[in-house]
Amino acid sequence: MLYKTRAIVLSSRDIKEADSLLTLYSEDRGKMRAVAKGVRKTRSKFGSSLEPFTLARLLLYRKGKPPASFSPREHSSIDIITDAEIERSFRKLRESLTGFACGNYYAELVAEMAGEGESNPAIFYLLCEFFRLIDVTGNLPVLIFSFTLRLLCILGYYPEFNECVGCRMELKNISVKNFFFSTELGGILCQHCRGKDSGAMAIQYPTLKYLKQLLKMEPARLKNLKLLKKSKLEIERLILDYLFYYLEKELKTVEFLRQTNIL
Repeated sequence: MLYKTRAIVLSSRDIKEADSLLTLYSEDRGKMRAVAKGVRKTRSKFGSSLEPFTLARLLLYRKGKPPASFSPREHSSIDIITDAEIERSFRKLRESLTGFACGNYYAELVAEMAGEGESNPAIFYLLCEFFRLIDVTGNLPVLIFSFTLRLLCILGYYPEFNECVGCRMELKNISVKNFFFSTELGGILCQHCRGKDSGAMAIQYPTLKYLKQLLKMEPARLKNLKLLKKSKLEIERLILDYLFYYLEKELKTVEFLRQTNIL
């Protein structure tokens, strides 16, 4: 069966002599894998249309039996890409080391958190928008934080930043602004409820305001959002600790972000 879709290439892995197994995020099919036959040949018909981070219009057909080189866990129905046309290349993501680091982080985070075959157009559009922002602007730490929080929100894992997860009192109504973030409970604890998680990290009230801005602000305006140094460090730790708690590992691309001084 032939079908068309728009998809972003998240990653590529070599198989056989000239083929690649691609992980894609499709507009209407969610995360998926597909084989591009002969893509690594010098005169491949695909050209650069299937490079990582590329937004492409694809023509695929569904094949029941995967290549013998696949591992047992990959022995499910794998689609074959028969044609690809570049819609947007996001070229700067591959030409800039910092852009490449951010693009890899976005791609790995989506690949780890999104379920295969679960259609979620909001994730596709989020990737498109934030790839575009890396392509045209700076302020990369802010983009990293905002992308992560928005993805968590789409997937239903967004932490509670409006009220205490212990007593359910709204934070704006609490007079003593000493707050703590609990990865285990998924949100903020007030001073009175801190004992519910002894490992909760202290967090400033201004940091909570930044977290709300990172989620709600128009993406095009994020380039102008300046974080206080202490708040930036708190947000970085909060996000990485939260991801580690849910994924039970640190993303490989986080170290790359550190090496390029984005984090």
